[in-house]
Amino acid sequence: KTGGDSKFLTYVIDEDDQDYKRLLRGENISSYSYEFVGEYVHYLPQQMRKHRRTARPGTKAKFEQPKVLVRDTGEGLRGTFEDENYYVKDVLVIADKEKNPARLKYLTGLINSTLLRFYYETSFPTLHVQRNELASLPIRTIDFDNPADV
Repeated sequence: KTGGDSKFLTYVIDEDDQDYKRLLRGENISSYSYEFVGEYVHYLPQQMRKHRRTARPGTKAKFEQPKVLVRDTGEGLRGTFEDENYYVKDVLVIADKEKNPARLKYLTGLINSTLLRFYYETSFPTLHVQRNELASLPIRTIDFDNPADV
């Protein structure tokens, strides 16, 4: 949350300013894919908070890592793996503390599965995908370093 989209989001950037970051919104997220449409966030967290106290710009570490992006609204539960350090708006970010791409891709497959989508949509009939609801999904943890689990 920028605290002022008209001030911090743009399609025109200064190439010399390293604070412009590529941005994805929920509408850019599909199952297993995303589309960058040329939108950027001028990522200045202190200025965002100063502009509006309710701003929640997140941290660079949250965005600059491999992650699963889950669409916030529309078309049910949908997500994609992303490892190109996009910043996001109106998207849930799922990260792995070990930054394990295999684990994140496994989770992406589950999120996009017909079975899990059905379970989610019948258990939580809401317009927005919620963080706590995602965390409560019955997903088995797999140890990718243990051949018996894989």
